[in-house]
Amino acid sequence: MERIGKHFEFGYPSFSRGIDYSYPNRNFGYKRLLEQKKEELVEPLLEKLRTYIPQFRVHTSMPPYPYSQLGMQGLCLHLGDGGRWIEIWDMMGIHFINEHNLDSYVDRAVCFNIGSDVLEFLDPSILAPRILTERDQYTLRYPLPKGLSLIPSNNILHYEAALKNMFKIRGLGDEFKLNLEKSHQQIQTSKGTVHIENGVCEGRGFQSWDVSHASWPIAKLMSLCRDM
Repeated sequence: MERIGKHFEFGYPSFSRGIDYSYPNRNFGYKRLLEQKKEELVEPLLEKLRTYIPQFRVHTSMPPYPYSQLGMQGLCLHLGDGGRWIEIWDMMGIHFINEHNLDSYVDRAVCFNIGSDVLEFLDPSILAPRILTERDQYTLRYPLPKGLSLIPSNNILHYEAALKNMFKIRGLGDEFKLNLEKSHQQIQTSKGTVHIENGVCEGRGFQSWDVSHASWPIAKLMSLCRDM
């Protein structure tokens, strides 16, 4: 089955302040599936962490980390000392993942990706957002919902001032240059670029904590995929 981007009805995920990651919608039955398959999730997620730890240069010791604990409500993935762990459980509302003492942007990026791994494990049709890294360069990749190559330009123009302010209050600078073409869309900021083309929105060139901070305005930008 081909994986596709889906619209997150309650807001797209981000990790600017902790982890803000919810189910895309209430229709698919994610909560029920998480309860049924939490034991099946343990080994695949631990294997993902074993890959992410060196890839993102997470400060930890292998072994004993990572390791898991399974409980009545869900599961806990221990990432490192200092009480650093990832919680996956059926929380209030539509959120399903939380972090404890993940004070590094790389720890939170890994937690963000684990949230995406959970969704893709439960739903074989979804292509979830990802944080990618190679040679200490980071890309925030958000697939647009199926059928969209670009975000509707009218929606972006309508919220241009609000978007500019969102990037600014997250410490990403005063520069905000918007370029809307038929083939692609781009926002140039002081700290990095947001590029939208061929059904994918990517944050490029952001470094260190700016990677984390950029996820929030990009998540808000992705919410403009819906009809206004």
